[in-house]
Formats: sequence, structure tokens, C-alpha cells
Amino acid sequence: MVNPARQKSRYWQGGFTLVEMSICLGIIVIFLSVVMTVTLVANRSYGVIRDNDELLKQERAAKAILTDTLLSADFIADAQPDPFFLAVKIPEFAGTNTQSEPAAETVSTNAGIVSFVYDTEDRLLLRVQESNVTVLLRDCEEIHYRLLQREYASLSNQMIALEQPEIFPHTLSSCQSVELSWTCRRYWDEERTKPSAELSGKVLLRLRN
Repeated sequence: MVNPARQKSRYWQGGFTLVEMSICLGIIVIFLSVVMTVTLVANRSYGVIRDNDELLKQERAAKAILTDTLLSADFIADAQPDPFFLAVKIPEFAGTNTQSEPAAETVSTNAGIVSFVYDTEDRLLLRVQESNVTVLLRDCEEIHYRLLQREYASLSNQMIALEQPEIFPHTLSSCQSVELSWTCRRYWDEERTKPSAELSGKVLLRLRN
């Protein structure tokens, strides 16, 4: 005759109770939650690093093109603040090596005129020269300019100026320098409510005149 106690012991060792299964499921859920949290944090961190790096790269390239164009410009041909538009007159042999982007809309310009156009809908800063259109900045949220001229002391002043005079806002005809400032921002969501990266830049350049 089989001992009931031994039979019960063999039955107990042969499977899991409901409590044991609940504990195992709880441990699995906790483990998966930790893995998902770590993965989400890692993806967010990678996204932040990637977006900041891309904004920094495009800013360096944009500054190089802006510097090359404005330093070779003779004068400001036209300007308006909103929406941003700035046109400069350059020697016709300068600035002809820019690459065009077929996807961007071409703005017709005269020979020797280079325009910087801000596309508010797509948040793009474009450099336009005749049929060549180059995207300088993507995800550009804001862009502003100032037209400046140095304020020299009166000739009646006998004191020798040892430092460069301050620069003040001036009109198109008297502009000697241009200051451009912008802010580029990327977002996690399409509604653009959660920024993932932001970068502000500025250049102050003197024209050839």
C-alpha cells in the first residue's frame, strides 16, 4: 500500500503552485520593465547626442558659407526682417561653387546677387544665387539680422582713438557690417512640443566696402 505522505510529497515536487507562478511572472515583469526603461533612456540619450551633433555640423558649414559670401559682398542690395530676407551684391566671379538642391524651391535673382531666404513653412535657411539653391540651416526656428556701421568720433575731437569705435544700426546704403543670429531646434514629436536639441549661433562680418 502506497504511503499517502510519500504520494503527496511526490505530487508537490512535480509542479508549481499558483503562488510560485505569480512570483515568477512578477519577477519577469519587473525584469522586462527594467530592460525597457534602460533601452528607452539609451535611445533618448543617443537621439540627443545625434541631434546636437547634426545641428553643430550644419552650423559650422553654414558659418563657412555665410562668412565666404558676406566678406566678399560689396553692399546690401535688399533686406527685410519678417519673413527673413537678405540680398547682397557680390562680384560675379565669386560664390559660384555652391551646390544646388533640386528639392528646394528656386528663387530667381539677378547676376551677382546672392539672397538668403528663410522658408517659414519648412524651417529652412536657403542661400540662393541665380538657379543655385543651397540649404544652410534645417530646423531653423528663428533668424534675425542687424545692419551695422562703425560710429567714428568727430573730426573736431583731438583725442586719438586707440580702439575700434562701436558699431550701431544703420540703413542699407550706409551698412558696413552684418550680424546674423539664429536658433535651430529639433523635437521628439511631430507637434513640436518636446525639444530634443537646440543650438543658437551668430556671425558678425564686415562687407568689402
